[in-house]
Amino acid sequence: MTLRMASMGKPPGEPEHNDPGAEAPGANTPLNSPFAPGGTDTALGGPSRFGAAGKHSGVLVLLIVVVAASGSLYAMRRMGKAGHLKMLDIKIDYPVEGATRIATSDHVVLMNDLRTTGEVPQVPLDEVQMNPFEWRGLEVVTTVPGGRSIDPAEAARLERERRAAQINDAFKRLSLNSVIGGRIPVARISGQMVRVGDTVGEFFRVTEIGGREARLEADGRVFTLSLGE
Repeated sequence: MTLRMASMGKPPGEPEHNDPGAEAPGANTPLNSPFAPGGTDTALGGPSRFGAAGKHSGVLVLLIVVVAASGSLYAMRRMGKAGHLKMLDIKIDYPVEGATRIATSDHVVLMNDLRTTGEVPQVPLDEVQMNPFEWRGLEVVTTVPGGRSIDPAEAARLERERRAAQINDAFKRLSLNSVIGGRIPVARISGQMVRVGDTVGEFFRVTEIGGREARLEADGRVFTLSLGE
């Protein structure tokens, strides 16, 4: 015996629930697809909550930058005003003409002082009455050891002899080291380079240089120095 049971389902023509092709449209469509429910506006640049939040953040950052820049400019402005220099207008009331007259008179006085300072005052010879180093009215008396007085002639002779002895002693201490001939001959006497007309020691004057000799003169007397002596 065969039993046939009618299927308890939906009316004919209505798809079953387990039919994959019969699912509701848009059930498996990606959210960012233009075919997804409500996705057309987002994909095509429509409004979204993420775009609105980004715009608000950009505006906030811009406002912060503007406020900070304004504060910096204001602070620099205040600092510039606090440190500026105040120019003072000072009026100078100076009598130029009077000062010029005073300066001119002072200049004249100063130049006169300098002129007189450089001049050595001298007493005219006709006004000199006496030698300040000589007593007037006293005779010159020369004394010798032993208390005996001599006449001026004898005193002069003794002075000449004393000076001659000094010259002789000085000449003995001189020596001729070398002679250089030429247009202007030069001699080296006791380590001193001399030419004709120069002075050697205290008493001597060079009168001639030639060959191996040099001639000296002192008080009218002639002395000869030779090499090797």
